[in-house]
Amino acid sequence: MARYTSFVLIATVALAAPSITRADPGTPTAADIDRAAELFKNAKALHAKGKLVEARDTYGRAWALHRSPDIAANLAACELALNELRSAAEHFDFALRHMLAGTTPEQKARLVEGFEKARKGIAVVRLEVKPEGAAVLLDGSNAGTAPLTEAVFVEPGERKVRVEKPGYEPYVGSFAVQKGETKTVRIVLEASATGSAPGAGTTAPAGAALPGGNGSKSGPTGAAGDTGTRGQSAVPAYAAIGAGVLGLGAGIGFLVAASGKESDKDDRLARIPGKNQCGEGTPAAGLCAEVNSLDDDAKQFRTFGYIGLGVAAAGEALAFLLWPRASGKTAGTLVVPSIGSTGTSLHVQGRF
Repeated sequence: MARYTSFVLIATVALAAPSITRADPGTPTAADIDRAAELFKNAKALHAKGKLVEARDTYGRAWALHRSPDIAANLAACELALNELRSAAEHFDFALRHMLAGTTPEQKARLVEGFEKARKGIAVVRLEVKPEGAAVLLDGSNAGTAPLTEAVFVEPGERKVRVEKPGYEPYVGSFAVQKGETKTVRIVLEASATGSAPGAGTTAPAGAALPGGNGSKSGPTGAAGDTGTRGQSAVPAYAAIGAGVLGLGAGIGFLVAASGKESDKDDRLARIPGKNQCGEGTPAAGLCAEVNSLDDDAKQFRTFGYIGLGVAAAGEALAFLLWPRASGKTAGTLVVPSIGSTGTSLHVQGRF
């Protein structure tokens, strides 16, 4: 806690000036700027005395009047000390993206350090939503209008999302995130059967077609449209299912083979006496060579097995997206690629 109180006192040498530089597109009045500067000064004094809650509230009142990087930086440091990680990450991020020209490398490094500390305890969500102009609500709060250009910081756990636009069926769904995780959530609305959005009986402007969008609901994005199953074939979906089944079989086979190699390796190790069985100077050089070979084989087979399971998962997802839908039904698609400390994953959910 003391470390970040110290950060505030050092950072404000360059970040806090009576005439606070505008960095937000908003246009506060001169009175707002003067009042924000006064509140900012009071908040720094409270922060220096260790009155973190009062300092945070006072910084917040200044921030509500004038969104400037110096207020954001000090508010973030106070929130981090109070373990309010999501808010701290948002304000550190703002300060870094709108950094004042006079900020020194040391001050920038402190901002980056604070941001990384806050970031480890929360998750980052990037929302890729179509069509443009759709309103996005995350956990009941307004997240903006598509296209959303900035990532959203969220608490770990299940997050609820709603996307809506006149002429389209609203999408309501959820996804889960973990600490330190980054997810990209892609949502494509389907045109309402009675709506007038492009793909629902009107002509879309030139160049406005969505990826894979020929006006139908098929395609890799589940693009908006409602032409039923006319001209659609289930063959691509069946092909994707077949590829997924083959991938699953191959993946399981390779993993079983890897397990067998591991078992053979363990059998040979059991024949070698001593604790440092294959260490330097081992009397069982021949057996150790076999152990190393079996270990390499097991790793290779395991890698092939994971690749096969990945193909199976991709085939299942592709089959869902390519499956023909009956006319009159609406559908929404949520695709969630995720990158975390334990690896990557792909989650697809939707409704036919």
